Amino acid sequence: MALVDERIKPKASWEFNADIAILTHSTTITPRYQAVIHCEIIRQAARVVAMDRERLRSGDRACVRFRFIQRPEYITPNARFVFREGRTKGIGVVMETEHEFHKPGADLTGGAARTSGAAAAAAAVTAAAAAAAPARKDKDDGDQCAGSRDQAGGSSV
Repeated sequence: MALVDERIKPKASWEFNADIAILTHSTTITPRYQAVIHCEIIRQAARVVAMDRERLRSGDRACVRFRFIQRPEYITPNARFVFREGRTKGIGVVMETEHEFHKPGADLTGGAARTSGAAAAAAAVTAAAAAAAPARKDKDDGDQCAGSRDQAGGSSV
């Protein structure tokens, strides 16, 4: 539970996009990977539903979309978090939350009929990366979250 001013109109989100860095992991991380998110007062398991790369290993960075397992949580952009599972540890910054993606009249599938599951989540991650692309300017190093990190305060994860 979080205490916030009602003028903020807080909304709980099932899903959020994040820029993450894998500190330690013994094998590879792929979609459907599940870990516990520790972000301020949030302590809940979440699953990776989409990634901007095929797989992640120790030392890698990526934009991923997490989905909470048990209940939606109030989480804000630019919040820093830690995720863990066994000996695996990683850090990240929340870039966008679900209610920012699903604005009235917004079509995440590029005009096509709405898809379900991982395809819709992958389309949302792609849309978020495309929205961040103009902010990157001449930093085209293949990192899809570079523009979002620059806007979030200039520091990396």
